[in-house]
Amino acid sequence: MGNRLSSGPILIGVIKKYLVPVLVLNISYVLTALISFKLLSLSGLSSKITVNYLAISSSISILIFYVFAMIGGALLLYLLMLKKAIKLLKYYIFVTFITIITLLTLLELPLMLPLEATPSGAISELLLYLPALIVIIVMVYALSMHFFRKNRPYYFAIPSVYLCIMLASALILFPDALTLILILIAISAYDIFAVFVGPLKQVTSQFNREKNDDPFNYLLIDFGYAGLGLGDVLFYNVFIAVVIRLLQNIFLLVPITFLNLGFMITIYLLKYRRPLPALPIPLTLGLISLLILIR
Repeated sequence: MGNRLSSGPILIGVIKKYLVPVLVLNISYVLTALISFKLLSLSGLSSKITVNYLAISSSISILIFYVFAMIGGALLLYLLMLKKAIKLLKYYIFVTFITIITLLTLLELPLMLPLEATPSGAISELLLYLPALIVIIVMVYALSMHFFRKNRPYYFAIPSVYLCIMLASALILFPDALTLILILIAISAYDIFAVFVGPLKQVTSQFNREKNDDPFNYLLIDFGYAGLGLGDVLFYNVFIAVVIRLLQNIFLLVPITFLNLGFMITIYLLKYRRPLPALPIPLTLGLISLLILIR
């Protein structure tokens, strides 16, 4: 009986530590997959990795842009924090989130509707964009509560996850899948540098995350035991989009399983060191399994 009583808190701890974040992430994976399937069907993009000089040059150019964008964004955060511009940074993040959510929702969500079910006539465009407008209003409201309400519930972080889903789904429209794979490899390497010696280490050392006015909190999804950055959620979902593009069959579950396994290994390793980069282990396991399946 004593063993049974003591096993209860342990089980609850395991659920909170592993199952809750994995469940949240996999819900986002399902939504990313659904949107990606639809966008791919409309775009007619190739589901194969093509290697030619044009694709390589395009991949390198976009890869350099993304790396410098990430470095520039981290440095901007660091400079604003040095100047103690907490309110300015908070409003900057808020406006940026709303702008990106609005644009991507208006671009992607109408495409999810069956065109044959859309009535013809002057009212058709209104009906086509009405669901997108409703989603935008709900997301802006939830985002406002997340940014400007004290003691905010965790579910007000839903717009941030939604933002990652829409961004990842949009990235599937790159002209060549090799570009996305190179981005994932580069961002995994950059994540190691950023967390241990780069800008993110400086950012996290400047602020106390327990303060309600800490702008860095809005770039995190707090699961209690660990906080997951929105960049991590974004690139997990970018990986899902790549898997959907290259493996449109039941075998797509294999790299997704390895991605989840890598994430749980990372959570376990937090017991020995904090903070840890969340991208390298999951993306390495996921990409290796993906490349084996498509070779």
